[in-house]
Amino acid sequence: MKRHGFWLTPLLLMVALGLWLSRAHEEAAPEAAEAHVPATPRYALTGATWLKLDGKGQPQFRAQAAQIDFYDDHSAQLQMLSVDALGGLDSPWRLNAPSGYVPPQQKRLRLDGPITGEGRIGDNEWAQLIAEQLWVDQALRELSSDKPVSLVSPQRQARAHGLRADFSAKRIELRGNVEARYVPN
Repeated sequence: MKRHGFWLTPLLLMVALGLWLSRAHEEAAPEAAEAHVPATPRYALTGATWLKLDGKGQPQFRAQAAQIDFYDDHSAQLQMLSVDALGGLDSPWRLNAPSGYVPPQQKRLRLDGPITGEGRIGDNEWAQLIAEQLWVDQALRELSSDKPVSLVSPQRQARAHGLRADFSAKRIELRGNVEARYVPN
């Protein structure tokens, strides 16, 4: 009988300690949630150019921004930006947006609209691009959106609820409720 009492006392003490710790954690939870709200950036750059180079030192991505704020979670906010050199200086894409966002630990940049820009489609045909939101994915080397987009050139007009295009503009896929008009010369 004494043996059971010997184990019962430490067991009860451990249960009580566990309950006390869980209540203390629950009471601290609102403060912990507030701690995850990014208050201020860790670094802030003004008049900045973000340039990614390949192994030969050639530009593969360039974003120029009035301001870039970097946070502890490795995310970034960009203001008043232009993006070009997607895959190289001869990239057919030139994009402008009032803001952008890089999620934590990712190599994607989300441009938030209204986004305007241009892309060379076909041999020498330039089209104006208008979008609400556009992802620039460096790993996949593509642009994508699941928000409304428009492509307008002298020969073509197209609207859709999304887009996927490679950095070279050799593949441009309009997605969802596509409306297109072609005007031959």
